Amino acid sequence: MTSFSVDETSNQSCSSPVLGKRKPVKPPSSVWEHFIKVEGCDPKYPRAACKHCGASYACDSKRNGTTNLKRHLEKCKMYVNPLEDNVEGEGDSESNLMTASFTQENCRKMLARMVILDELPFKFVESEGFHQFCRALNPKFVIPSRVTVAKDCFQMYMKEKKKLKNALTRSGQRVCLTTDTWTSVQNINYMVITTHFIDDDWNLHKRILNFCQVANHKGDTIGRAIEKCLEGWGIDRLFTVTVDNASSNDVAIAYLVKKFKGRNGLVLDGEFIHIRCCAHILNLIVSDALKDLHVSIIRIRNAVKYVRSSPARLQIFKDFAKEDKMSTKNCLTMDVPTRWNSTFTMLDGAIKCQKTFERLEEHDPSYLPKDDIPTTEDWDNAKVFVKFLKTFSEVTMKFSASMSVTSNIFFHELCLIQEIIREYSSYENALLSQMTLSMQTKFNKYWGITTSEKTNLLLYVSVVLDPRYKLAYVNYCFNEFLEEDCAKIWTNKVEEAFRRLCDDYYMRMSKEKYSQTQSCTPIEGFGFQSQSEIPSISSSGSYKARATVHDRFKQSNKTCLDDAKTEVTRYLDEARIDCMGDEYLDLLTWWKVNASRFKIISQVARDIYSIPISTVPSESAFSTGGRVLDSFRSSLTPQTAEALICAQNWIQSKPLDDMNEEIDGAEEIDEGKEMEAAFENLNNDSMGLVKGQGSAHIVGAHTDSPCVKLKPVSKVTKGGSHNENFDASNSLGQGELNKAVTKNDAQNDGEKTDPKSSPNSSKHHTLLLQLVEKAIQRSSSAGSSDDH
Repeated sequence: MTSFSVDETSNQSCSSPVLGKRKPVKPPSSVWEHFIKVEGCDPKYPRAACKHCGASYACDSKRNGTTNLKRHLEKCKMYVNPLEDNVEGEGDSESNLMTASFTQENCRKMLARMVILDELPFKFVESEGFHQFCRALNPKFVIPSRVTVAKDCFQMYMKEKKKLKNALTRSGQRVCLTTDTWTSVQNINYMVITTHFIDDDWNLHKRILNFCQVANHKGDTIGRAIEKCLEGWGIDRLFTVTVDNASSNDVAIAYLVKKFKGRNGLVLDGEFIHIRCCAHILNLIVSDALKDLHVSIIRIRNAVKYVRSSPARLQIFKDFAKEDKMSTKNCLTMDVPTRWNSTFTMLDGAIKCQKTFERLEEHDPSYLPKDDIPTTEDWDNAKVFVKFLKTFSEVTMKFSASMSVTSNIFFHELCLIQEIIREYSSYENALLSQMTLSMQTKFNKYWGITTSEKTNLLLYVSVVLDPRYKLAYVNYCFNEFLEEDCAKIWTNKVEEAFRRLCDDYYMRMSKEKYSQTQSCTPIEGFGFQSQSEIPSISSSGSYKARATVHDRFKQSNKTCLDDAKTEVTRYLDEARIDCMGDEYLDLLTWWKVNASRFKIISQVARDIYSIPISTVPSESAFSTGGRVLDSFRSSLTPQTAEALICAQNWIQSKPLDDMNEEIDGAEEIDEGKEMEAAFENLNNDSMGLVKGQGSAHIVGAHTDSPCVKLKPVSKVTKGGSHNENFDASNSLGQGELNKAVTKNDAQNDGEKTDPKSSPNSSKHHTLLLQLVEKAIQRSSSAGSSDDH
């Protein structure tokens, strides 16, 4: 291509109107926004270059015009037209190429998503600034009204709810709940329910199930609301419920145990269902020790309050801090009397600015009265308080985690708190000794090993499930804080609870497997008019009898191999992992890898590590609710508030594997889905196929089987020969083979499938017959005429 240079001035001059007596020239074409004249070419034959790709074209106004320039712009690969629906460009990676696609439906979907995630009011879409922004972005977008946006948000909520419900129902696993109540600015009582569970890939998930209105905060009301929530979500397997220490929650838990006990949905009849919020209990322990605040804390609070009382005093304080080369960021925070952690934050920040407070005392004559000014002794006492309270603040932060496993840290932090209290009880400072004595009394009430029955043993079992510690560490800690006999008793209690859990899980797993084997019924309609016509055990077609004997053998053999007591003993006898080398061991990953070795214990660990030990996950939903239901949006209905809060949580959360599948409401299915439904209804663990007078059965039709093989049952064929090696993988196409091999439906739960009870059974039978006929035809055409 011939090199050229651009003459900006010439381009500008040709677009300038001619002044004088002549008529004003027509404004230049808009195409010149994308072309510039080339410098150095023949003036009689001017050329213009594209600003995007550099291609040059003749541009004489009389001979050529601008038509050729417009045509180039339509096909220029470097130019993206924002007004077109679909524009594609290609080029190297360094160019600014993009694929722009516009649909009204997608834009409305993203707008609803933005309103949900950013907690925007619906009337935001009717603001003038948003309209101007959308017109500049794409004039084709028709901005919906706020009523339409509200409907779009609710539709997104329903879609996400359907996906989550489908995932929870198909998994059929146990869930752990947290719940709490709250009163909004509307003076409406709300209750939030969050669920915690670990999926098949050993990832921890947290979802808000309901943010619903309740009549009051009574225990029966809360219990009925939880029951209604679980029934609406199709959840019948409940493991634990974490609540705060209110007495109404004890009534709610008792109500749930009564309702779910008869449904066999609780482990050990709900003995360990009640988990008390550990962060709330710790707050009670520390607050009780600080209820009679020391004079040192009161003086420092007055000093902070004085500085914050006016902008002038605050500016003087900042100037003094600047001279002392101190930062005042987060150093002047006022505490809340009912929250001890805010007192800790206030003292911690004030101590950093001690010199600045002393300078303020020297230069400000209107400072506090002499008796209210903090002394050196007061600052020393504050430092002791901060050091003492820092441990409790860190423990509270650990207890409040919601997206990581917390049940395994409770016992370690419990021992740490007990050690801190025991250490400071013998401290020379009489004030600290008195505080620790008060804390020990409260500690024994809620967490005392020998004095309290409010601690759930599952939190001790979680340490046993940690391969770094196991039962030996629990026994050691008990011996540190208890008498030898008492320590032995409590160690035996933890071990007994662990073994009882494993026995309960083993019995449930055995019943499920037994139910699955019993669900394998013969297929009526394929040569057998009824179950009474099944061939006898001595006949060659007695596949049912042989399968039953084989299943009984496997069941008895498995009982010996997978006995729960043997597995527990084997786990406890194995050497513990080195604590120093694996201090930050990922427990979920470890159990995922070792689940094949400990099939029963791994299921126990999966549920126990799902337990949240605080109600912070539920309380965080109220923070969102406070922003959504503010004083400017107090007219929102409880249903709309629930849709916005739940949808935001579901969209922001890590997706589930089962939720990646799109769920549509269409009832029509193609041939492959029809075949899959047929096999699912007929239970492909053990099914019979009959063609004419001959009979065949599918072997290997299981989720673990690589292919489906069709073998006759020693029946003489039409040609008089026996078919000894008939492999469906040789006669069926791969696509049809994939249709035939289906996964077991986890929702069946081992229920028997009766072909007569299914309205589509005859249709499924016809499809199966067609499949076998097609296989026989292909086999006969590919091989000899005697094989089929």
